[in-house]
Amino acid sequence: MRQAWSFTGLLFFALSFAPGATFHVPSPIPFVSPGSAIESGSVALTSAILLGDSSAELGFQAPPATTLFSLVLTVALSTGAYVFWDGTIVPQKRTELAKSKRVGEVKEYLDELKEAEDRQAEKWLLNDWLVGPKKKQPAVPFLPKKKFNSGDNPVLFSTAIIMVPVLLAAALHR
Repeated sequence: MRQAWSFTGLLFFALSFAPGATFHVPSPIPFVSPGSAIESGSVALTSAILLGDSSAELGFQAPPATTLFSLVLTVALSTGAYVFWDGTIVPQKRTELAKSKRVGEVKEYLDELKEAEDRQAEKWLLNDWLVGPKKKQPAVPFLPKKKFNSGDNPVLFSTAIIMVPVLLAAALHR
């Protein structure tokens, strides 16, 4: 079976005959000359690179320990940041906002907005605050009816924004 030469294979093959030429090829592409073996000692892998054979069996290679440590550290820091945000920042800011809605800048703004006739977009956007609290339907009906299940929850919203393309790609792939 005859295989076509890949551009990279041809380039390495041609450059290997240059008189006195030494080349530094950055990792992960090692310098390959005809008949030489790659670091792993695999002549079959060398010919696979030269011939552009993508079906060469490379086997399982675990990522380096530093990569695994970085992944675990990223997940741990992200989890810690979320727990701090959800348990400390959100309740603190909600308390500040509730106080400001009763007596403060937000109350003054809402009173001014109630009287304005030309600011319909703002009135529509802040309708819940202008009219007062009322029982709302949950944003996602199949989730429990708790505080987090509202349309203005950034975590719920971000998860939905990320999951829609993922689910769409999975559905289209089948």
